[in-house]
Amino acid sequence: MKTLNRFCFVVIVLIVLTIVSCSKNTQQNNSASDNSKNKTSDDAVSSSNSNRLNPSGRWLTDSKGRTVILHGFNMMNKFPPYTISSTGFNEEDAKMIADAGFNAMRVGIIYSGVEPTPGVYDDNYINDIVKTVEMLNKYGILSLVDMHQDIYGSVFHGEGFPAWATLTDGLPIDSNYNFPNAYFESPAIQRAFDNFWNNKPGPDGIGLQDHYTAAWAHVAKRFANVEGVMGYDLMNEPFPGSRWKECSAIGCGDFDEKFLTGLYNKLIPAIRKNDASTIIFYEPNVLFDFGVATTVPVINGERLGFSFHPYVQTPRGLGMAQQHSIATGTALLASEWGATTDTSAILAGVNDMDVAMMSWLYWAWANKTPFNIPGGVGGLPGGSENQGIVLDLTKPRTSGNVHMDRLNALTRVYPRAITGIPVSFSFNHTSKVFEMVYKPSNAQGETEIFCPKIFYPNGYTVTVKGATVASGQNDIILKLKNDSGADVVEVEVKP
Repeated sequence: MKTLNRFCFVVIVLIVLTIVSCSKNTQQNNSASDNSKNKTSDDAVSSSNSNRLNPSGRWLTDSKGRTVILHGFNMMNKFPPYTISSTGFNEEDAKMIADAGFNAMRVGIIYSGVEPTPGVYDDNYINDIVKTVEMLNKYGILSLVDMHQDIYGSVFHGEGFPAWATLTDGLPIDSNYNFPNAYFESPAIQRAFDNFWNNKPGPDGIGLQDHYTAAWAHVAKRFANVEGVMGYDLMNEPFPGSRWKECSAIGCGDFDEKFLTGLYNKLIPAIRKNDASTIIFYEPNVLFDFGVATTVPVINGERLGFSFHPYVQTPRGLGMAQQHSIATGTALLASEWGATTDTSAILAGVNDMDVAMMSWLYWAWANKTPFNIPGGVGGLPGGSENQGIVLDLTKPRTSGNVHMDRLNALTRVYPRAITGIPVSFSFNHTSKVFEMVYKPSNAQGETEIFCPKIFYPNGYTVTVKGATVASGQNDIILKLKNDSGADVVEVEVKP
């Protein structure tokens, strides 16, 4: 492992300053506020697919108007040919995920696979990712299509941007990089990002951002009518390049407000020309993961979401995201967290998510990287494979290859669809007691609560006020029908 140089030291100082300077680590009370500051209208664009989700303030809702809570994983291939199918991920995994009650997946798509040469798109690659999304949808798992990058791209032994879009201006490139240190240690990686943010012309004279924007528009056109797509994630963990050193304990104002927002204001209208319905999720810069607040302002566009990664101090990250939603009216999704071998940390994390009533996608179902993860930096375990539930997708899903302790820690009783606005919900992994309070709305259908049999092998008991049980005794999906005139619904499930 390389010794962290002064760049990483400054990052650590930023993290500490941020934590110290913000005495409030509050979880906001997420009541049924409209939060309509984004220039959006949920009724302005009708969905072309019945299972497209909609943003409603900080919440995600389904076609019946029910508040939807997502639990799931990340899955992608960071090696050529970048298809998920070539990793060994298959229907056995999808069934295992669905049987454990998970209903969403962040599906990685790699820019190098999309546009391997300037202006030429590999539709065979894109179609292969479509097949993965369709397979997941068959099992009731929605997909967030994520244009993923780590340490810019393959030139730096990462993944993301193709070599032709990697402009380093002759700065030396190392033969080995550690993650995430390389962001802060490598002038060449920083220069590549700087040239992207400045839209420097590629080899064909067209700006790098312009290429990226056109590629996203092409991807969106293919996915626009694919069942099971719940959103697009514009870029994984954008790095400010050399401008990271200008960030303070409270954010990266100039970068966020000028460069990152500028990119999003290009991408969103380009995607909307080909897909008017699917939620577009934008991310803060990567320093958010370490506890630095975002200063991205209200983004122009419709049907937007905020995709964020509360890795360091999960409650703080959740609180920062909630503050962003209050300021912008944007729907929220914790699209990465975890990446740990510690089941106690997993249990603490899912409890934090419940306190925030947050939809989340755990990192990862399975993970292999072309770069080194030495461990100990940002709380990451050493070795990329150790971040996953499945150790090796090419081997049988048996004991020793599947970390059932982690999967069981992530599995819980939770509301997958609510005919109203949640006030609170929680699950005690020890007592196996689930409690929820929500305010009924004019949503259609029934509230659905996933009740896995691993917690209730002998059945469960339901106590409810303000609603009536509409499912069979001990059904794995507990359904509730709101009572007419009820102002609030209270439910308890226990062994």
